[in-house]
Amino acid sequence: RPLKSTYLTLRSRPGSALASKKRPNLTATAQVLKKRLKVIRTIQKELHDNDITWIKQSFTQKDCTTYISENGNCHCGRSKDKHPNVEQNDPNSSQWSDVKHCSMLPTSAFGIVKLLSRSYNTARYLRLSNESDCDDMLQLLRDFWHLNMPGVILSFIGSGNTVIPHKLYQTIQRDIAKVGKLTRAWVFTDGIAHGSSGVIGQMLSTHGYPVPAIAFGHWGSVGNSECLINLDEDPSELVHYDSEGIGDAEYSLDPNHTHLLLVDDGTVKDTKCNDSLRRDFEKHLLTEYNIPLLYNMIGGTEEDGKVLHSILEGGAKVVIIKGSGGFADDYCDFFKHYDEQQDLPIQCSCFKESQMQPCQKIIEKMDHDFDIHILLNVWKNRKLVHIYDYTKVSDYDAFILKLLVSTTQNTGIGYQLDMACKWSRVDVAEHILSEQLDATTGAKYSDGLTKTLFHALVWGHADFCGVLIENGADIYDIQANIVSLYESAYFSPRCNHVIQLLEKYTSFDGNSKVQRHQVNQLLERLFDKGFVACTGYESDPFFELTLWALLMLREDMAVLLWRYTQDPVRCCLVSLLMLYSFKHNVYLEKDDDRRRVKMMYDVFEDLAISVMNQAWLSDPDMCRRAMLSKWQRIRSYNYLDLAFHAHARAFMAHPACQEIISAGWRGQFKRDTGFLRVLLIIVIPFLCVTPLVPFDRRVSYRRAIQGRYKMIYIEKLTGMEAMYNRAVAFYAAPVTKFWMSLLFYLVFLVLHSYNLLNNMLFISPFDITKLAWTEVVVWIWLAMIILAELQDWIQSCLRPSTKLKYLSDSWNRMDILIITCYVIGIVFRMIPELEYFLTGRTILAVTSVPLFCKFLMLFEYKPTLGPILLMLREMCKDLGVFLLLLVIFLLGFGVSYMAILTPPARFSWQSMSALFMYPYFQMFGDFYLEVFELDEPSAYIDKQWDENDPNAMISKAQGIVSVALLVMWVMISTVVLVNLLIAMFSDTYRTIKDNQLVIWKYQRYKMLSQYRASMIPPPFNLIHYFLHLLVKCCRRMSRGKTIKPQRDQAPQYWKDCMIRTFMQDARDEYLSAHDSQAGDASSDILQKLQKVEHHLSIIRRVGNKTSSVYA
Repeated sequence: RPLKSTYLTLRSRPGSALASKKRPNLTATAQVLKKRLKVIRTIQKELHDNDITWIKQSFTQKDCTTYISENGNCHCGRSKDKHPNVEQNDPNSSQWSDVKHCSMLPTSAFGIVKLLSRSYNTARYLRLSNESDCDDMLQLLRDFWHLNMPGVILSFIGSGNTVIPHKLYQTIQRDIAKVGKLTRAWVFTDGIAHGSSGVIGQMLSTHGYPVPAIAFGHWGSVGNSECLINLDEDPSELVHYDSEGIGDAEYSLDPNHTHLLLVDDGTVKDTKCNDSLRRDFEKHLLTEYNIPLLYNMIGGTEEDGKVLHSILEGGAKVVIIKGSGGFADDYCDFFKHYDEQQDLPIQCSCFKESQMQPCQKIIEKMDHDFDIHILLNVWKNRKLVHIYDYTKVSDYDAFILKLLVSTTQNTGIGYQLDMACKWSRVDVAEHILSEQLDATTGAKYSDGLTKTLFHALVWGHADFCGVLIENGADIYDIQANIVSLYESAYFSPRCNHVIQLLEKYTSFDGNSKVQRHQVNQLLERLFDKGFVACTGYESDPFFELTLWALLMLREDMAVLLWRYTQDPVRCCLVSLLMLYSFKHNVYLEKDDDRRRVKMMYDVFEDLAISVMNQAWLSDPDMCRRAMLSKWQRIRSYNYLDLAFHAHARAFMAHPACQEIISAGWRGQFKRDTGFLRVLLIIVIPFLCVTPLVPFDRRVSYRRAIQGRYKMIYIEKLTGMEAMYNRAVAFYAAPVTKFWMSLLFYLVFLVLHSYNLLNNMLFISPFDITKLAWTEVVVWIWLAMIILAELQDWIQSCLRPSTKLKYLSDSWNRMDILIITCYVIGIVFRMIPELEYFLTGRTILAVTSVPLFCKFLMLFEYKPTLGPILLMLREMCKDLGVFLLLLVIFLLGFGVSYMAILTPPARFSWQSMSALFMYPYFQMFGDFYLEVFELDEPSAYIDKQWDENDPNAMISKAQGIVSVALLVMWVMISTVVLVNLLIAMFSDTYRTIKDNQLVIWKYQRYKMLSQYRASMIPPPFNLIHYFLHLLVKCCRRMSRGKTIKPQRDQAPQYWKDCMIRTFMQDARDEYLSAHDSQAGDASSDILQKLQKVEHHLSIIRRVGNKTSSVYA
């Protein structure tokens, strides 16, 4: 790695010897790398020497310098011969002290130890005095041993031979690694190979996640500690430690710990000085760095009970693990009997025998091995003691995490919830909220929830957001700081695309903070400049956050926030519109991001359909009102407009949508009105004022009466007013416009064909009288078609977002082609020269092909013919790919074929056409076999060459090669390429056939929008233009003279509120039904798993019996 990075660095420098594009000089490269490595090693050696110097200056050891006799040995526990450098015997001092009688020397034992007795693990170790500074110890762990700052401290106590039940061992082994990974915990033990430290070491060694296990051992009690001394050796070298031959008074180090701090007080007795330093260090981390501390007791002796009492007196919380034996089980037994006799007046202030009489009944029930005074001392602080019973609580990690959070109550609810959020534990957050709900009230409680909700949104913890929102987090504060949520994309590698979009589509430069208007610019770009920003309490904050979550590609977060939106279906449709724009208009570099966008699109479409199903079943009328309600924030679109522009075909196929489309298609006609009546009235227009076409009685229109708008039913009108309104209602219906377009276009095609076949004659100069009247009618008709197309184009250009939408429609592009060709053909036809006339007639004849193809557009009305048009369109795309492959093969075989069978000649278009024509017609069976019937050298195909010319000869071998090429070309073209085209067509047909009904229902709304916005089809649209212009002039002349009728001051706000409430109820009903189904499914799965487990146990028992019989 250093060599590679050094080479790349030098390669990137302009002036370097490696920067040239030529092949580098390997000798020079080796010399440069050697110098670089020499510098690196020198720096590493200097740093290593500085580390050793700092460790020796900061940490010391204690050596006994004064021999004070006690039972034949010194008070330090060593014999006299182990004091070779004693200063003097002190007969006046009868009490030995490590302060007075020990010297402070630089530590002589530190480095890396390899534990050989039980495993091959390595650990860092250090011998230090019991007076070491806590800051130096923390610096050692962080800077020199490269440990990250801990999130919590888990301190385990308990010595003696501990035998833990298998189930309890598995539970703690499984959950302690979870706790360590979630909380970045440091585990403190005494480092002994037996007792709780040995058990914890074994548990941590079985998991891949490296939880730092730090042992605070006593140097004097460690067996074979002499092998750890490396005063004159390099500390970076491994030190081998062997635990064999250790005496009974000594203990061996546990091989599963990662760091060993061996505390030295100058003695070889177990004075518990390591426990004192350990408590000081734990207290230092708790008070100075606010790191939660939790003690765990496994087993234990009387000495551990005393240590436990001192810990409880300091106010720390302790977990006693029931079932681990020793002192832990005795205390749990005592506590159990106390719970059974709570009326006993137990005195715990002092422990004289006379005051312990009330406890006698409890003591008699217990089978205890320890002094009852120790139990009572611990029981006195029972509020700080928590008993973990694995038979009642299966999750040890949840039990520990809840207690860790409770140790930080003084920091506030926000800090505790942040801890639970970092741990990604919703159960812990719910526990915090249940405890703090009564204790913390008012703004402090809400402010803590809001801050944690912001962090949960940034970190992407959807479950936490749901819990916090349900408990009263202020979502409007989050909405006010939504810009900070967009800035959080800086810190998430999976959300870098948001920053790239801001830099690409807004004025954001990447160096400053994100502004609110830049976020609005991005949303406007994604919504095709149709999004209107809205802030404050009038907007829906959950809608804004849902859009943010979708931009961050966080599906779970977006679905959770959608659950609280005011209009769930509209929110789904807007999300689909943004995701569709995201999928087609925004380039995503990662395939995983594109897959997530597609997945979120499917999820939100399913949600919209599910809520719409529930709303349609509960109240169809209210559902219709909701679907037709417009939203001002996105171009005043209703549900159908949003779904259509988002290409939500499955939603458009919903029965509610189709009923509204059908009602809009027939206009004010009754449902059972046949198309024959409509055709009859189109042919005989005056019949529209008669009752031939029945109107729906529910349909009404607004009329100004006495300065106010009132609703008038058409069926109640009489006289000229009835005739006028019937005519307007008939010709305004989209179904009428559709059949009129069909009939008029059919007449136009008949006139066009008649002119081409019968009436198009050559006109001499200045003799226009020979023009047929049908030809003039067609020209006028074409002019009206051009006016209609111009109107559509102008209307599309009025909105900046739809400037290119006109050209995106294939039918509009065909219209442009038809108009262009027809105008060019008319121009050439009117030139009084025969050549131009024939050219114009040819152009008009060719124009007949797209003219008749345009008639296919009218087939979209039928559910069977509409999808076929889509099949044709998609098959044309497949055909384009096929033609590209075909042209490549045609050129390859055409060039080789013609080079063999034709002589070299100058370039001509005839020779170029031959390259394509010969292999193309050979695909269809015209093989030109007469060319290959050669028994001797013969002339070329082209007879204009002289037969004696050597350049115009072809050999028999060339004929054989050309035959081989022909066979190969026929096999590739007819077998491979044609079958490939058939397979492509079959796949396209099958794909569209499977979704045929859905596609047709989606296309219905496209036809409805087209014919609802259009006017009377050509050529009678000129009448519409004239009437429209006349009405505008009359309105301008009467401006200011008439009183504008007052609109109904209906409470539109309350109508919108009713619609939102209705859709929210539908969403809640759907979610409750969905959650209940999910619960039933999970219970069924659990029952099946229990059955499987039961059958497996039976199989095991049968297998054991069978094996015993055979044995």
